[in-house]
Amino acid sequence: MRITTKIWLSIGILFLGYLVNTAFSYTLGLRNEMRIEDTRDAVFPAFRQAEGITVLYAKATRGYSDAVMAGDEDALTGGIEYSDEVVAKLKSMMKSEGLSEKRRTLVKKIINDISALSPQIEEHIATPLADVEDVDLEALAPVRDSWTSISEQLRVLADGLASDVDAELESLAEASAWSRLAGLFLFLAVAVGSFVILFFVMGKFVTGPLRMMVSRVRDIAEGEGDLTKRIRVETSDEVGELGSWINEFVQKLQGIISSVGETTETLTHSAQEMASNALQMT
Repeated sequence: MRITTKIWLSIGILFLGYLVNTAFSYTLGLRNEMRIEDTRDAVFPAFRQAEGITVLYAKATRGYSDAVMAGDEDALTGGIEYSDEVVAKLKSMMKSEGLSEKRRTLVKKIINDISALSPQIEEHIATPLADVEDVDLEALAPVRDSWTSISEQLRVLADGLASDVDAELESLAEASAWSRLAGLFLFLAVAVGSFVILFFVMGKFVTGPLRMMVSRVRDIAEGEGDLTKRIRVETSDEVGELGSWINEFVQKLQGIISSVGETTETLTHSAQEMASNALQMT
């Protein structure tokens, strides 16, 4: 495998780690966004609805009180209508996905209590008013206690839903902080791992073989010109190719020098023969 290919593979690992980190951060961010949407679309509307229901039931109880104190049938009618509207809104709230099981149980109880109170309102307030009689305040006391209890339960419901919203927002803040930390740690892990791999590849396949190549060439150069030595080629990358071509060059150089040596020997022998012949002629 070529050195450039190994380097690109190392860079590819770094890029892949970056993609993994990006996908991880995106997934966590998407999950937090979905939770925010759920809070916005379910939990928070339920809380707002509970606040509105509490106000409505306060109007209903005020109508009951006005009917008792002033004998006002219109006030009683208004109170009953407000009470029916409260029940309708509570039943609508029961369909909300943002309502926990604990809150759902409380809503059911409030609906049952309001339904159980209606006949008592009819008996102790509506009937006496229709017969133009005074309301028996002593007999009405348990009825007052019932609607007061219902008002308190509605306030508990609204406060509980407000606590649910606060808890969900706090959980989202913690999840967002955790997502940032997790993304940071993952990025650091990927970056460190990628650089370790890159340094390993550079050291093992680039700088290491080059140092070894320099050492072997130095051995050849410092070995009194011993052209019989060759560089041991162990890789098929650019460094191995360089070693092969150096070996090829040394082999050709050895051949040239060997040929020069043979030519020199021949010339020396010829010169000796010519000198000998010259002596014989004189």
